[in-house]
Amino acid sequence: MGVLSILDREDLKVIYELVMEEYKDRLPEGFDRMLWGDLMIMFNQGDTADFWDTQQDWKLISWKLHSSSGVHTIMTSTGLVFHMLVESKYPLTKEVLSQMLELKLETEEESSMALELIKFVKQQLEEFEDSNDDDTVTSTHEDAERV
Repeated sequence: MGVLSILDREDLKVIYELVMEEYKDRLPEGFDRMLWGDLMIMFNQGDTADFWDTQQDWKLISWKLHSSSGVHTIMTSTGLVFHMLVESKYPLTKEVLSQMLELKLETEEESSMALELIKFVKQQLEEFEDSNDDDTVTSTHEDAERV
């Protein structure tokens, strides 16, 4: 059982606040920097443009939903793992969204959250096709039905 399976959304907010308080005046180093970076991306804070600009290099190997915390996790073939809040916005490319659907969403149990997340990713791909645009689309579950 992973850590995200036992944490709920409020736990993540507390962890985020503690880490941000600890590093408000300096950048973390080592493993602390990895946690700080994950939280910055998860909560969509700060300048994360460099991270999203590397999407063309991502080969996804898993996509998991942690329902209790409202987080879905993507892992790449290079070992990069990042966590996204279901209700937050992320600038995902058409290729990444397609890979997510090809992998199929792994969940601990069937849930309406999982079904809505899959529907939303499909909706985003349709918007790419409608616009014939290969740029990123800001992906958010807020635009789909709320869970």
